[in-house]
Amino acid sequence: MVLAEDIIVLLSINTTGNMAILATAQSVCEMNSVKYINLAEIGEINLQQVLYSTRAKVVVAIGDKAYKLASSIALKVNVIGVLTTDQKPNTISYLPPPEKYLATMRKLGHKSVVVIYSKKTAAYLHKAAELAGSYGITLIHREAFSPSEAIDQFLSLKSQADSLWILPDSNVLTVASAERLLHLAQESNIPVYVFSDNYLKNGAAVVIEPDREQIGRIVGETVCSVVKNTAPTLQLRDPFREIVNDTILNRLKPLQTSSTN
Repeated sequence: MVLAEDIIVLLSINTTGNMAILATAQSVCEMNSVKYINLAEIGEINLQQVLYSTRAKVVVAIGDKAYKLASSIALKVNVIGVLTTDQKPNTISYLPPPEKYLATMRKLGHKSVVVIYSKKTAAYLHKAAELAGSYGITLIHREAFSPSEAIDQFLSLKSQADSLWILPDSNVLTVASAERLLHLAQESNIPVYVFSDNYLKNGAAVVIEPDREQIGRIVGETVCSVVKNTAPTLQLRDPFREIVNDTILNRLKPLQTSSTN
């Protein structure tokens, strides 16, 4: 049994999705007397003092803000980052590894993929570009600085593309601009890869998104490993799920592009 004050759950914000993850974790590992801290509801927190007073063994930090704080303060405590930008051994990122997208693109026969990004997703995009060749894929990528510029960049590149890959990048993406990109792509018979099933209703062809049930299981198993003093790992399960919209793929036929030098 997990003893009281062993666990701190640090939330960047309290959402239904985050609570679903924690509920599954609770079902996997008996997490009693957990201390919950929602950073969105408090001004400042002395996390060092909280750690000292609770003598917690593990911090589950959900979201980038929570993970950044925990990883900078909790130097002698196990930190599990959940739904973070960072992709590290102790985190479960909300971004699937680029290889997961690239493997699906290869499977579906897409070879010329447009990606619009900003500095927020630049490191992720550059990693994807380095790997793309080994999958037989060319990433046609351009940096943008606003949602409107992202749309303009896509319009200028769509004739070279057989698909569009939309990243979760708030610098170049809003709800409205995502819907616009999906509409423009459909007009050009270009399938779209996205990061959330929320876009299926707008005609997305492929979704690869965090699987909150699996993430909850990973968190629960890892927390139990920590409190039982066994070696924790976050890599036992695939924390992402893939949804292929066959109706859209069958309706949209990728453009045939000619190779350029």
